[in-house]
Amino acid sequence: MSLFDHLEELRLRIFYALGGAVAAIAGCFFAVKPIVRFLEGPAQGVRFIQLSPGEFFFVSLKVAAYSGLVLATPLMLYQLIQFVLPGLTRRERRFIGPIVIGSTFLFAAGLAFAYYALIPAALNFL
Repeated sequence: MSLFDHLEELRLRIFYALGGAVAAIAGCFFAVKPIVRFLEGPAQGVRFIQLSPGEFFFVSLKVAAYSGLVLATPLMLYQLIQFVLPGLTRRERRFIGPIVIGSTFLFAAGLAFAYYALIPAALNFL
């Protein structure tokens, strides 16, 4: 492929990844109340207050954006792998599967550890 063909494919992959991220963020914005209730779980009775009139809206935007990005991360990584994969040798391609599976497991384990161990400890300390 020529340089311009590579750039065109990269542009297309970026559009797919950004489209997926925007769709996930929009979906999370419509379901922000259950997401906030889930995130308030480790607080165990702590009441969150609003100090300014627009704070609830901005916090809702942030929660929707971050959770949408977390949900869209697999699609973004898939687009990245599909762009890079044709340039790899067979030997290098063998490592992609275990790396992706291991990274996914470790990412999920990190989220679970933060939710169940770090956040309650930090809230008790603060």
